[in-house]
Amino acid sequence: MRGSITIFIALAGTALSAGGAWAESAQDSAFAITTEYGQTHVNGATANSWGAAPSAIFGTGLGHLLIEADGSYRWQLDRGGTPPATGRSEAWSGGGSVLWHFDGGRFGASGEYAQYQTPKHDRHIAAYGLFYEWWPASWITLGAKGGLVDEITANRDGGYAGGELAISPIPDIVLRGTADFTRITNDDRDQYTGEFELLPVRSVPFVFFGDYVYDDYHQDARGSNWSWVAGIRFIFNLSGQESLTQRERTGPLGWAGGYTLDRPLPYK
Repeated sequence: MRGSITIFIALAGTALSAGGAWAESAQDSAFAITTEYGQTHVNGATANSWGAAPSAIFGTGLGHLLIEADGSYRWQLDRGGTPPATGRSEAWSGGGSVLWHFDGGRFGASGEYAQYQTPKHDRHIAAYGLFYEWWPASWITLGAKGGLVDEITANRDGGYAGGELAISPIPDIVLRGTADFTRITNDDRDQYTGEFELLPVRSVPFVFFGDYVYDDYHQDARGSNWSWVAGIRFIFNLSGQESLTQRERTGPLGWAGGYTLDRPLPYK
């Protein structure tokens, strides 16, 4: 985990020193809501999940200082497998970020509280950390985040770190890859996600997306599982941005602004 934090600090320092000639429009308030459906496959079982996640980002009137509020709710229906996994799991989270938006990127701190309820467990988790988004060119985004995790109900803690690479071959398509690593006592998890986003019509700010998610659990009988997720994201920017890349760079943080790995929900 120390190595991950060192990489995070190095990336942030490089981005700060580089600045950026790829300035977006002046930051203003923006809102987003995501709705999605997905399936997880593990040990011969299939889990169907549904979710919604609203976010809002606001200017403070103090230069480029912004605040963001986030929330999410997901529920999952498990069936099949050996041994059979049946029942309903739920997760909700709430949190926020304080960030600075400047030419070429944005950085800040985030905090989050989440609850997972499964047929066997009721887990309460708090997380807080730092994040950085860097735009070295108009068509590429690099991101990093890292912080601490406290699983309150199990009286154990640890940390998380992650990286992001997003490429826009055209301004209304984004191809994104992320890697997230969590290290909590006796519960290590690596998650790799590939995402495709498309804004078909600029005058109608609905973004269609599809994700492939692979999870690798350490010190856990679950081993690994894979999921696919598809959904629609509404992004509305008061500053008047039109393209998908502009909307995302002046909209809510998305991946960078939090810890929670709740896609898929913990399976047990």
